[in-house]
Amino acid sequence: MFHSILPPVSNHFSEDTRDFIRRISSLSTEELTYVIALIQTGEESLGCLPVEDVEALVHYVHDKISPETAQLILAAYESGDGCGV
Repeated sequence: MFHSILPPVSNHFSEDTRDFIRRISSLSTEELTYVIALIQTGEESLGCLPVEDVEALVHYVHDKISPETAQLILAAYESGDGCGV
């Protein structure tokens, strides 16, 4: 069982960053907003994602949701303790 959604999608199911974003873009706006809320509360981890996938996610959220929300995701990633936490 996975404790987070994004790391397994990024590291185990996606072939590369482009595929990762393709998979994330299949989420509805409501589903994406839910995942973002989990990131903000620390219930969803970004620590094990490759930097390229984090950058792509931030860019996608910037375009799909808002620049402010993208900044919150970037701040959550930068304040995290990395993989395994």
